[in-house]
Amino acid sequence: MTIPVALHAVAASLLGPCAVSAVLGPAVVRVATQSGDEYVVKQHSTRSRHQQEVYAYRHCSPGKEMSAGHAPHARPRSTPGTPTPLPGRP
Repeated sequence: MTIPVALHAVAASLLGPCAVSAVLGPAVVRVATQSGDEYVVKQHSTRSRHQQEVYAYRHCSPGKEMSAGHAPHARPRSTPGTPTPLPGRP
């Protein structure tokens, strides 16, 4: 299974029916739901890389008023948010 196919499967399990609308990198895809919302799904190679990105979002990006405790597992692309790990291995 290729990474875009695997990421689509994860997105579909969380969001319901959706389609990959763009491959943004080797482990990053954009998916569009049937309602037209778009989400970016990303797989990090390690848990520590994910934690580094979460740190950067929390401390270095606009919209810091959003805390991880309030961030859902998936957010529309147009809404700033904090990356949240999904079950499974990196």
